[in-house]
Amino acid sequence: MADKFYYPLVAVHALSNYHQNSILQLLIHKIKYDFRPDVARELGVILGSSFPEPNTGSLVPVPQTGYKTHKRGYNQSEIIAR
Repeated sequence: MADKFYYPLVAVHALSNYHQNSILQLLIHKIKYDFRPDVARELGVILGSSFPEPNTGSLVPVPQTGYKTHKRGYNQSEIIAR
């Protein structure tokens, strides 16, 4: 699987801790269950700007089932990663 990356991964970091009843959980629930792709775009901007230096990191979308993509009309992690 590593051969699919154009550049070797030097490190992987979480940009935020996920806690129950946190603002992050609220935003993710809005994106996933309230059909708010606009919130996903804004969250992507916030997370993308949290890299220590510009153009030094990537947000990688996580695949989801075709059923969920069809049901929601979008893949929330793909929108966040854009």
